[in-house]
Amino acid sequence: MGVRLGGRVFQQQTMFRRDGDLERLGEIRCATLIVAGTQDRLRSIEEAEELRDGIPGSVMVLVEAGHMIPMEAPEELAAILTRWLHGRWAQ
Repeated sequence: MGVRLGGRVFQQQTMFRRDGDLERLGEIRCATLIVAGTQDRLRSIEEAEELRDGIPGSVMVLVEAGHMIPMEAPEELAAILTRWLHGRWAQ
């Protein structure tokens, strides 16, 4: 999408104000896996940690990748998801 629409559109998209509901994270009751890229320049590790800390029982894992983890580290992401979905996650 970024290539198709161009850098200017991408920059505009990243500048949109997105109000969040961080104060409501504690209401989430479903199993939650947070996957964050260590090289992500759009979302920080601190933001992922904020989700992890706010969602009861959530699990967070870091992947050596940027913002597009499915494209940058597909095999690693698939292994993480498979392990988590099968309940083999050691917390």
